Amino acid sequence: MPRHLPSPPIGRLDYYVTSSVDAALSILGVEFPVKYGPTGGFSKPVNRQLFSGLPSLGEEYRHELTHVVLRPLLEGGTMTILASEGVATWLGGTEGGDFRGSVRNLASYLAAHPEVSLDSIMDVATTPQSVRYSAGAVLCAMLFDAGGTQAIKGFLSAGPGSSQLRALLVRALRRPWATVVSDWRATVVRITST
Repeated sequence: MPRHLPSPPIGRLDYYVTSSVDAALSILGVEFPVKYGPTGGFSKPVNRQLFSGLPSLGEEYRHELTHVVLRPLLEGGTMTILASEGVATWLGGTEGGDFRGSVRNLASYLAAHPEVSLDSIMDVATTPQSVRYSAGAVLCAMLFDAGGTQAIKGFLSAGPGSSQLRALLVRALRRPWATVVSDWRATVVRITST
């Protein structure tokens, strides 16, 4: 039976709390013509850095903290945005809200855009970022229910492409793709009603 070694401690983390995402980006010397204001943040897990442009969260930016904690465990791996951001949203929320709030926002988006499906979220590059993050978080909930931590690890290491992700979801959820798609939408409804 293989031994599971404990993860190494993260070590020192440089955590920057700023008045806005723009101020956080300026620390790195990045300036955009568009200003974002206090809307989010980002992390640089390789450098053990976290930048919060949401002063209301202070040092409790759980989404970005999740990235910092998980990335060293996935050293050298590649993953889709649905996986990397989905896990961070599932565990730490997004845009200052929690997981359930992000799924409620997703449900509202889906109601206003009935043509949107899990397939289009995976394949259309112009899908809003918040929709992708929440869609991935719902997949995390489904995967965890089906296979626990191992299923989440599989999600994170499925590879960078949509076809690889579809294959992993079919395998891990043990159902055909069409059923995964309909179950995903049903899970959105179930989460928003609890």
